Amino acid sequence: MAKRAFHSAYLRLGFLLPGLILLASVRVPDIITQKNIGVSPTITQTKHLEHNMVAYVNGNGVRPGYVIKYNDKLYRVMTSEHRSPGKGRAFTQAKLRNLMDGLQTEVKFRSDEQVERCALEQIKMEYLYNDPSSGHCFMNSETFEQIFLDETILKDSIKFLLPNTHVQIEFYEETALGVALPEAVELEVTETDPPLKGATASGSGKPATLETGLVVTVPNFIEIGEKVKVSTTSGNYLERAKK
Repeated sequence: MAKRAFHSAYLRLGFLLPGLILLASVRVPDIITQKNIGVSPTITQTKHLEHNMVAYVNGNGVRPGYVIKYNDKLYRVMTSEHRSPGKGRAFTQAKLRNLMDGLQTEVKFRSDEQVERCALEQIKMEYLYNDPSSGHCFMNSETFEQIFLDETILKDSIKFLLPNTHVQIEFYEETALGVALPEAVELEVTETDPPLKGATASGSGKPATLETGLVVTVPNFIEIGEKVKVSTTSGNYLERAKK
């Protein structure tokens, strides 16, 4: 009777032993990894969450370059100055530019005021051409998808754009707001006065029309057909382009 019971227990142990060995061979990190499968959000979900996150800064934290929402409109902060009057509360005097119509306005923000700061998504694109009926065509450098932007969005950026120029298109909630240009571009001089004999860079300069229609002041020795480097921030002549 005892032998039969011992034999039965031995059989049960032999049946369970492989399963126990298999369980013992599973490491803790493997179990954790299996539990984490499917938990992390996809890229699309992450972007969706980012678009719905709202960030605020105090009035004294408003800085030039920030994009903020003020009176339900998007503005870029052009300048900001913190002021502490002798009487009354401190405030920030800011100059804002409307990202839709380009109009500028000045606003006072109290130091304890909550200001909504917006995050823009930048996508690298290549400028292709201008279609009079559809607008200026840009192509996504990764997906090759094409979009058309009109002059109300591009504004003065048009004067610096040539086909095959790579730029960053700024989007907010899938709406294109504008173009972030490279710091400088090279453009050909199409119209200017003949160079003066013995002219140097230290002279007063002369007006020159570039291939995009932009007019800049260039040194007197610059000739038609030459390329010059121009700042996209100030619109000023920087130097003669290197050949």
